[in-house]
Amino acid sequence: MNKIKNTFLICLLSFGVFTSVFGQLTIKGHVISQNNKEPLAFVNIGVLNSSFGTISNGDGSFSIKIPASHLKENLLFSAIGYEKKSLAINSFANNKENAIYLIEKEIALDEVVISASTRKIKTQLAWKP
Repeated sequence: MNKIKNTFLICLLSFGVFTSVFGQLTIKGHVISQNNKEPLAFVNIGVLNSSFGTISNGDGSFSIKIPASHLKENLLFSAIGYEKKSLAINSFANNKENAIYLIEKEIALDEVVISASTRKIKTQLAWKP
């Protein structure tokens, strides 16, 4: 009886390991600026409509594991000063290095005028000696 229990337990544990390893897609790659071909650090990378995400490292590299239940979703890349890019997860090859190019986005700011003026401020002491 113990032998059957042990065999069943081993099969059950093995199934759990195989399901967690084979039931997901690992996407690896580098995020690069399209304008100057420099790697982009700290780019937000996330699966749309979920809580799965990561950021790119200082050299622009990233790795994210996508569960099988999200393989039909899109992966969104976003960074300040760059246009967002959304790509279908099923377009990535498993464990292959991918290059993601982001396009710089110019942001027009309103004019700011700074002027100096002198202003006298009266102070009163609440405590008199």
